[in-house]
Amino acid sequence: MTFRHEGRITRGSFRGLVAAALLMAAPAGAVTLTRGPYLQLESTHGVTVVWDTDAPAACSLDVRPEGGQPTVIAGSTGTVCAIRADGLVPGTRYAYAPQADGVALAGEEVFETDHPTLPFTFLVMGESGCGGCLPGLALRNAMYATPVDFVLHTGGMIGGGLGANYDPDFFTPYRTLLRRLVIWPAIDNHDVRADGGAAWRSTFYTPANNPARSENYYSFDFGNAHVVVLDTNASTSPGSAEHTFLDNDLRTSTATWKFVAFHDTIYSSGSHGSDLTVRANLVPLFDKYGVDMVFMGDDHDYERTKPLRNNVAVQPGAGTVYVTTGGGGDQLRPVGASSFTAYAESAFHFTRVTVDGGRLIEQMVREDGAIRDAITLVKGTAPPPRCGDDLVDQPGEQCDGLDHVACPGPCAADCTCAPVCGDDRLDQTTEACDGHDDAGCPGLCLTDCRCGDSSQVLRLAPVADTYIQAGAQATADHGASDHVDVDLAPADIAYLKFDLSAVTRPVVAAKLKLHCTNASSDGGTIYPVPNSSWAEGSGVGSASGPGLKWSDVDTNLDGKVDAHDASPFVPDYTRPIAWLGGVLVGQDVSVDVTAALQAGPGVYTLAIRNDTTAGATYASREDLNQVERPELEIELQAPTTTTSTTSTTTTSTSSTAPTTSTSSTTSSTSTVPTTSTSTSSTAPTTPTSSTSSSTSTVPTTSSSTTTTTTTSTTTSTVAQAGAVGTVEADVKVHEQNPDVSFGSNAVLDASGQATKREQTYFRVRVSGVGTRPVVSARLQLQVASAFNAGGDSGGRIHRISACGWSELTTTWRNRPVIDGAVLSTVGPVQPGQVVTFDVTSAITGDGVYCFALDSTSINGVKYNSRESSGQRPAVLLQVAP
Repeated sequence: MTFRHEGRITRGSFRGLVAAALLMAAPAGAVTLTRGPYLQLESTHGVTVVWDTDAPAACSLDVRPEGGQPTVIAGSTGTVCAIRADGLVPGTRYAYAPQADGVALAGEEVFETDHPTLPFTFLVMGESGCGGCLPGLALRNAMYATPVDFVLHTGGMIGGGLGANYDPDFFTPYRTLLRRLVIWPAIDNHDVRADGGAAWRSTFYTPANNPARSENYYSFDFGNAHVVVLDTNASTSPGSAEHTFLDNDLRTSTATWKFVAFHDTIYSSGSHGSDLTVRANLVPLFDKYGVDMVFMGDDHDYERTKPLRNNVAVQPGAGTVYVTTGGGGDQLRPVGASSFTAYAESAFHFTRVTVDGGRLIEQMVREDGAIRDAITLVKGTAPPPRCGDDLVDQPGEQCDGLDHVACPGPCAADCTCAPVCGDDRLDQTTEACDGHDDAGCPGLCLTDCRCGDSSQVLRLAPVADTYIQAGAQATADHGASDHVDVDLAPADIAYLKFDLSAVTRPVVAAKLKLHCTNASSDGGTIYPVPNSSWAEGSGVGSASGPGLKWSDVDTNLDGKVDAHDASPFVPDYTRPIAWLGGVLVGQDVSVDVTAALQAGPGVYTLAIRNDTTAGATYASREDLNQVERPELEIELQAPTTTTSTTSTTTTSTSSTAPTTSTSSTTSSTSTVPTTSTSTSSTAPTTPTSSTSSSTSTVPTTSSSTTTTTTTSTTTSTVAQAGAVGTVEADVKVHEQNPDVSFGSNAVLDASGQATKREQTYFRVRVSGVGTRPVVSARLQLQVASAFNAGGDSGGRIHRISACGWSELTTTWRNRPVIDGAVLSTVGPVQPGQVVTFDVTSAITGDGVYCFALDSTSINGVKYNSRESSGQRPAVLLQVAP
């Protein structure tokens, strides 16, 4: 195979290269990565690694088999590095790291070379260019939870067709995926709009293995399959360069399976419809050479055809299956059905194709792991599906090994989701409840699966809600409507206002609950609104109402509500809080909005906006059915409750002589169990029992003796009961940078990725407990706000015995040993989410305790540290009186 980028790719054999240590002498200075590394041109024996830096440097690539010794391929000097490693072994995992001036720019990543006879899986995605939107990130996280060998992209990875958009729209949100998997892209109309595709060609390295040496169309082999990627912006008519290439390429291929991919869909019931010209040009070749599947984009939906030959439906295996896969995160569009349609749905998704010898399974997978469509093709004999083949491919399987997209945690050996706190099922001995499975404490189940009390759980109705609509309703007040709408055309944005002015304790968790009355594949994304002074109004679409209107927010009158408007009621689109996912009529949906409610007591507004013309509708606070109205469920840090009994006995004796009066007061706690809650940010107070006595002499004239006894019981809630837990040190360590201390960093990491593990250590000081039992102890962390901070696992916490470390000097090389069992785990997390780890079993009283946070997930998680400007680590303590 030859390569178009010969002039820019440094080629080197894995064997016989200079030892890595020889290139480690020169410092990298201030050189940092600005893009990548990402993989290109993978084959059975080689791969090309590409990355960009902010300043020129000598490029080199450190490569080694997992568990083996590294070698280094030296490259050119510049800001764009592309180095090819050849001479690799098929089906082998290799670790690699990019270097600038001989120093690693990033930690090691791992890729696996192709093997021509092994089973493989690839993902097909399209229309993903939404700049890191929550639906796109949800799909990306789902991709992490399934084993994949490469990704095929049908176009639409950027929104505006400008080269600069490749970073925010593609390379940044998919950074982790691209470091492990090669991506094979199809060029689309957006890529050529601004510069004829120059930015696309300078970004992606394709084989260009056609007579014209065009980078825009090419072919490659993987396993027992052959894949052709075409450019439908150019001519595909018979006799054209591209048509001739396709004809010759398919004719000479002997692969078991043949696939073709391009952007413009030729069998579509969606908004763009079928490109009949491209269909007429290419279908005869697909029929002639027995192409098995064709993957397309352009329409923002999913549609699979029946097997077709000469535009007529035939039996499976006798024709070509055409798949439009354009639900990668960008706004969805409606899709209908045609005579050729086997299945169609407007939904966010990716397409997964698994090939095992003579068996092929194509599946449409949504972000929640639901497999909405599937087809199996068989050639000759093929192995039957089984639990343990790392693919959900049988009825009754919730997951299968590494394929656990639908599970909040890992997959169990019987292909069901392993129990975790947060799966809405009381299925572990450590749980008192779990979500709605709360028979032991109805309505009072806490996020860590313990039963709380009524003072810890608040349910608040909105004090106002409305929606604003563009177009003909731009001046209409919808404040008294019994519903709120979210839609793309006409644009509708819903607003909900909640008054938390009386909520003085920290918000541990918060869920927004809505009742859907109109289904949508995109229920909307929730954003905070910086100002809550808007009026709800009294209209139901009336232009004369006093409530918030579209025209109040769209101040520049461009038909959009965005950062260009001067209104204080524009949602903060830089802080997406949660995505509601697909919603159904009659469904009660609940999403975590904790990150939006961390500014203390006050009034908060949440806005909901979606990106599909098939809008969603939710019941408002004016809905006649009270149980369907919006509700905010808040879990608060537990209060301290003390109960005291006071007995006062006064005895006096009088005569004509001076009398001595003695008064005694005794305060003690009752026999009813009570608890107290503290955080490190609250000044503690300690309830005490005291006895005081006084003696005085007073003149009297009475000759009687009186004894009075008064007993009173008083229950009060106080801020603290003296118990304080303080995170006094935290530090992360990185295997990829074994001698670097990150003690002053604002972010804490945990990742289980081989050769680039990340761990975090905490030192906690507990005081004020005394002899009282510790009822509960939880370490509270907030996921960082960066779009890539969340993942499929929030990590696991261990108690460790070593506490003598310093956060300013601890590194991977000298890190404390993790010698304690796992105390608590957290499932999937999103940016900004607040989570808690139960460490009750480790904290027994006053003293210093140390913990380690690690993860078994290769995707990693990032939390705010003590040095962060966001919510910092805290310890939540509950002690008996």
